[in-house]
Amino acid sequence: MEIDRQRTLHVASFTIVMVTLTAVCAGLVAMIVIATQGAKGTEGVTKNYYYHMAWLSLALLALNVLVLVWMVIHRISGRLGRRSPRQVTEHVDAWAVAGKRFKLEEDPDEQDEPM
Repeated sequence: MEIDRQRTLHVASFTIVMVTLTAVCAGLVAMIVIATQGAKGTEGVTKNYYYHMAWLSLALLALNVLVLVWMVIHRISGRLGRRSPRQVTEHVDAWAVAGKRFKLEEDPDEQDEPM
């Protein structure tokens, strides 16, 4: 049984990217929570700093979720786009086919006398 190496690498890379993006989402949510909790006990410039950090984290989280959704939609549409399974073509020996198509002309020197 032959392993489809290209498909295996494609699935593995998709999985790695999805897990990484999910981990980044979790980190950004943690940053939002930490920033909003830190802003509760402070006043003035520090409070503004915490809120700006929370808004920046929220913007990055929205972008990250957008990329996650796009990847999932792209993956699903790629699978639904293939109606019929791919068929393996038969093996053709290119050298044999080329040998049948191309005939060498007889060399006039070889027809005379062997040495």
